[in-house]
Amino acid sequence: MDAIGYLSVARSRFLQKMYNYHCVRKPGHILEFAHLRGNLYQCMQCKQRRKMRSVSVVNDELVPGKLHPEEGHHADCTPLPEAGKSLVGKQ
Repeated sequence: MDAIGYLSVARSRFLQKMYNYHCVRKPGHILEFAHLRGNLYQCMQCKQRRKMRSVSVVNDELVPGKLHPEEGHHADCTPLPEAGKSLVGKQ
């Protein structure tokens, strides 16, 4: 089974809870997921490009789904470099 990676808790510019997913296929990079509804969190870069890519998070843990969290994104969605991002807490 492929490694999933881990999440760290962060805050959006509106102080809403969001998660930074630390990529395992591209080390040193993160994907940002903001709250959509319930347990779903949507990729922020995909949202800007009008594509829906979400993951489920329960108790601050990523729930494995059909797709790996790094698959199924918009073609122009690229992970952000981890350097320079302020992280609230590593998990």
